[in-house]
Amino acid sequence: MHASYGELFQSQRDIELQSLEDTISYYKSPENPHKLSELIYPYWQAPQLFEDSPLFLKSVGIPIVILSNIDRADIQSAIRYNEIPIENVITSEDAKAYKPRPDMFLQALEAYNLKPSEVLHVGDSLTSDIGGAQSTGIQAAWLNRKNKQLPQSFTPDYVVNSLTELLPLLGSK
Repeated sequence: MHASYGELFQSQRDIELQSLEDTISYYKSPENPHKLSELIYPYWQAPQLFEDSPLFLKSVGIPIVILSNIDRADIQSAIRYNEIPIENVITSEDAKAYKPRPDMFLQALEAYNLKPSEVLHVGDSLTSDIGGAQSTGIQAAWLNRKNKQLPQSFTPDYVVNSLTELLPLLGSK
């Protein structure tokens, strides 16, 4: 995904298919990459929410913007499927770049007329979410659902195991 940027941007689906084609070719497998790729799309379009998500979404008292490396059609489908009351979405397709590049974060700041100091980015990827947000001056909370050890090379502003742990920090009930 690092080479997929600007004019060279490729969608998540295109990257996934190319990767699968390369793997199948390398191992000289008779599998059809297109048929195999089709197996992952329903998950992207209709993922199950984590247990803490509905309470967080109901209780958080500030606007939420989703920044996603998943293609726009897939994230929009996931939002509809889970009946998530969020309209503010910026995807890698919109920014023509993937996190951790700063483009998506900067586009969100500009689109919603926000300063980095007014935003808290929450994500589960230390590299894409925490590193990307912090590179633009945005504070970042690492959502560490699996209670992984924090590598010394990362310093998130906050570490939480559940979205609901963020509610007091955000001034929500």
